[in-house]
Amino acid sequence: MKEVKAYSLHVHLESHTIYYIVIHVNSSFVKEALEKAHSFSYNRRDMKKDAPLAFRIPTDLKRKLQETAKSEARSISQVCEIFLRLGVEGYEKEGSRFLQRFLSRQKKEGPSE
Repeated sequence: MKEVKAYSLHVHLESHTIYYIVIHVNSSFVKEALEKAHSFSYNRRDMKKDAPLAFRIPTDLKRKLQETAKSEARSISQVCEIFLRLGVEGYEKEGSRFLQRFLSRQKKEGPSE
């Protein structure tokens, strides 16, 4: 009887070990896939965040930002910062044409709700 319990315990521990290995390997693949899908990365040396910024935005824009953050598995702050950086980079490359393109499109669509 003692041998049966010892064998049963051994099989039980072995199955948990295998389960752990499978879960760990699968989570590693998922993490790697997410990293490839979300390749935007921050350079922490250049990321000193010491300047707060607050402003109001339309409800529909906030909802779109929330949806984007959720689908990208990021915070709303991170998504906003990424969009702001992309906008600033676009403006630095194209100058006022960058803003005019957006403003003319916004004018055609009408005022935001």
